[in-house]
Amino acid sequence: MNLMRPGTAALAACLLALYPRAGTAQQDIGPRQVIGNFGVFHKVDPITDARQDMAIVVSADRGHASAVAWGCFERGARLSLALENFTGARLNVIYRFDQEAATNTVVSRMVEGGNLFLLDEDEVYGFSTRAMNAARLVVRAFDADGQPYDYFFDLNGSGRALRSLPCIATLRPPVAGEPAVRKPSDKPR
Repeated sequence: MNLMRPGTAALAACLLALYPRAGTAQQDIGPRQVIGNFGVFHKVDPITDARQDMAIVVSADRGHASAVAWGCFERGARLSLALENFTGARLNVIYRFDQEAATNTVVSRMVEGGNLFLLDEDEVYGFSTRAMNAARLVVRAFDADGQPYDYFFDLNGSGRALRSLPCIATLRPPVAGEPAVRKPSDKPR
């Protein structure tokens, strides 16, 4: 799949425009780097110097305009699905990496009337680490009538592309024998 095929630049522009301060009409929205099937954007807010990096992979199915986007923002990593023609604030989806077992989840619409749906923050780590090691992702979304729509993503280059994002690279599992969330220590270091 070629990231620069017709419609891809428009989809990337839409994703960048909908994320807070990720892009403006004056900024170049073209890919800064292409890694496998991913467009990787490295941006820094000109006022706050906050990183606003993104990695986007577009659906391999030419019949549907869709994308999966990882973004780094002030509060950490965010993962969104760009899916057209769905109604409602929440959407039931099933996703599967390679030949793994399928996972059911619910995604929330990012902006009323928009086509971006956010994966719950608690699922970003698991989804991202699975994506880094997979060759293919299939997402099945159901419309209001229960009709399924499948979206296929070729994840060539996913490990390198996602590790290039600071917020994804820092998603580390806890060390064996230590709690998942560390409590602040009273002892000076």
